[in-house]
Amino acid sequence: MSEIPDYTDDEISIIENALRTRWKNEKIKLHPADVEVKMSAYSDVLTDCPALFWTHKHCNFVIIKAGENRFRTQFFYEPSDQYGTGRNEYHSLQECVTSVLQVQADHETLRDGTFQHN
Repeated sequence: MSEIPDYTDDEISIIENALRTRWKNEKIKLHPADVEVKMSAYSDVLTDCPALFWTHKHCNFVIIKAGENRFRTQFFYEPSDQYGTGRNEYHSLQECVTSVLQVQADHETLRDGTFQHN
C-alpha cells in the first residue's frame, strides 16, 4: 500500500483562505497531524493519513487527506462530542473545508439558541 503524501502548499492555501473568509479579523493557525483512519467501513485496517487541525474558541476542526483528491473532515468540542458533515469523503478540498465550516456555523447557532427558522 502506498503512503499518502502530505498536504501541498496549494492545499494548505485553500484551507487558509477559507479560514480567512470565515474569521476575517483572526489569525487561525493550522497544525499538521497524523491520524489513523479506516479507509472502509468493512475493514479493521487502519491507514496513517496526514491531517490539518485547528481550533477556534472552543471548537476543534480536522481535515484528513485520505488520498489523491480524497478528503474527510469533522469538528468537535470534546473528544466524545464529534460531528461530521453528513458526507464520508470529498473529492474537492475546497468543498470539504467549506462544508465543515458551514455545518459547524449552523451547529453553533443551534447550540447558542440563535437559529432562526423561516
